[in-house]
Order: sequence, then structure tokens, then C-alpha cells
Amino acid sequence: MLNQLKESKLIKSSFWYIIGNFFVKGISFITVPLFVRITTQSEYGLINNYTSFVSIFSILVGLSLNASVNNASFDFKKDISNFMSSILSLATLSLIFFLFFGNFYFLIFDNFFDMNQLIFNLMIIQSFSTFLVTFLQALYTINFQHFKFLKISLLSTALNICASVLLMQTVFSYDKYLGRVLGGAVGLLICGVFIYLSIAIKGKERFNITYWKYALRISLPLIPHSLASIMLAQFDRIMINFSLGSNEAGIYSYISNIAIILNVVWISINNSWVPWFYEQMSKKKYLNIKKVSSLYSLFFTIISMSFM
Repeated sequence: MLNQLKESKLIKSSFWYIIGNFFVKGISFITVPLFVRITTQSEYGLINNYTSFVSIFSILVGLSLNASVNNASFDFKKDISNFMSSILSLATLSLIFFLFFGNFYFLIFDNFFDMNQLIFNLMIIQSFSTFLVTFLQALYTINFQHFKFLKISLLSTALNICASVLLMQTVFSYDKYLGRVLGGAVGLLICGVFIYLSIAIKGKERFNITYWKYALRISLPLIPHSLASIMLAQFDRIMINFSLGSNEAGIYSYISNIAIILNVVWISINNSWVPWFYEQMSKKKYLNIKKVSSLYSLFFTIISMSFM
């Protein structure tokens, strides 16, 4: 069993995901001191509060539709391009809904968790762009296309950081919080536009109710699960910012970024596990899944204990 596992796609893709994700996340990790240096504690706290909401709303605006790609890649294998383009239209309707009612909210209130109307709209746009990245990544992941996955990860991360630093040091040197927010939104939007156009052009379906119902049956029940994961990872920063202020949130956010290392290992292995799992399920090789899942759990338990 172990010899078969060594030669499998699971091990090979896990290796490349770990190497690539450490490189991608390494960029984010290395730039933490840079952002700490060029921002005040308050600005850094507000930035991390904003980033937390981007993570939450990328699930809500995108309706967690990226989760349906795994199943659809097997159920609509020959028609996956049309499935993707049709689901993209559904996600676009969701984006319009959030923009409309979000801006209606500001007719009554003038603040949303320390975000004004401009910041809120940038947050929604960046959230949708983040969804587009994960939507395409889901297709690459299920097809073991780890190099394409890592390419888009590197591109989106680089655009986000480079645009932010450029704006923070030039046009928005007087308001680095706005510079970071605008830079992240514009950087991801550039990547998102290319992804949107490539999916829309490749697929010919725009409004397919069958695809929509199929995707929503899978994705909607997963929204609470996805939100729970985000809440566990981000809600501490939001509550510290809300209860104690942006200065304390800034200090906490800086220290908690150390946990990125273990998170990268988990994400990398899981990116390989998901397509392998679905492939084995489609072949009804349940015994293989049972054996490998036990090794997977044991391996990650050891890694987590060692890290602690």
C-alpha cells in the first residue's frame, strides 16, 4: 500500500503544492514586517479587520459555488466549460445583489465595522475577485494541474502586494489604510477580470437552470461550514478590533501571522487530497480511501504536535 502511495498523484502533487504554497505564502509572510513598518498600529489593525471581512464575504458573495466544481468535474466531465460559465453568471447575480443592498445599507447607516461606503464597495469587489481565483483554482485542483494552480496563486498574491505597496508609498502616503485596501482590490481585480473573461469565453452557457440547481444544492449547505472555518481563523481579530480598538488588533494580527506556516502545510496537502479522494470515490475504491485517510490523519497529527 505504501509503495503504491509513493508512486501516486497524491504524493507527487502534495510535494509541489507544499513547495509552491510555501513560496507563495512566504511572500506574504516576508512582507508582514514591511507593512508593519510603513503603517501605524491603528492602520495595521484596520487593514487586518478589512482582510478578515474579505475572507468572509468571498464566501457569501460567491455563494461558495467553487465547492460544486469538484463534483461537476465528474458529473459533467465533457461539459465542464459550459458548467463553469453558467455558474459564473449565477455568481455575477449574487455580486449585483450584494452591491445593491450593501449601498442601500449606507443610506441608513454611515459605518459598517469601521468601513465607510467606499471601503465597503472595494471589499465586495475584492471578495468577488477572490472567489474568481478560488473558482478557477478548484478546477485546476480536481484535475491535478498543480502548476497552473500555483501560477495563478503567485500572480494574484504578487499583484495584491505590489499594487498595495506602490499606492501606500506614493498616491496614498497620507492614508496607508486606503492605499492598502485599494491596492489589494485593484490587484485582485486585474487577475479576476482575466479569469472572468477566460471562463466566459471558453464556455457557451450563460443561464442554465439545471447547472444552477445542481451547484446550489452542493454549495449552499457548505456556506455555514466555510464561514465557521473563516470565523475560527479571523473572528478573533474582528472582535479585538471591535472591543479594544485597532491598535490592539494590529499587535495581535502581527503575532498571529506566525500560524501561517502550519496552515500552508495543511492547505498544500488538502489540495492534493481532494482530487485524489474524488477520483477514488468515482472508482468506488473505498478501502483505499480508508487506509490512506488513516495515514493522512496520523501524519498531520504528528506535524501539528511537532509544530506546537
